Amino acid sequence: MRAGQVFSDWSNFVRAIGRDRRNGLDANALSEKYSGASIRWTGTIRKNQIQDQYAPGIQMDMPRVEVSLGGGRKLVADYVFLNVSSTGKTSWTTVSAHMEVQFKARIRTAASLFLPVNVETFPGDSEEVLTLALEQALPIETVTD
Repeated sequence: MRAGQVFSDWSNFVRAIGRDRRNGLDANALSEKYSGASIRWTGTIRKNQIQDQYAPGIQMDMPRVEVSLGGGRKLVADYVFLNVSSTGKTSWTTVSAHMEVQFKARIRTAASLFLPVNVETFPGDSEEVLTLALEQALPIETVTD
């Protein structure tokens, strides 16, 4: 990851991951490249589950982005889960489902149980689904309510 890198455009970020996939980077290499990077994006809350005992966070729908990977395959991204720390919970108490929110977070470092950047593939499916491990998520502003 480039030191101090902040990704502020969701679509451009997904396209960059798509380029990296076309250039042969697997999930481990993607995670090494992007782990620790900061992000600032806007999405629509699907579900606020900050009170969940085991996985406090925000389910966030993102604008759908599809990137051709060649050979009839494509990378698809339209969702992120925002892990919220115990100290960040109060920042999310005023937001609820269907609200559009600008938020910031950090792509988890590679030393975690799940890869920070992963691509899920399913047998017989031409889509690769991008999943991100995001942490330290905080809302910046409510775009709509």
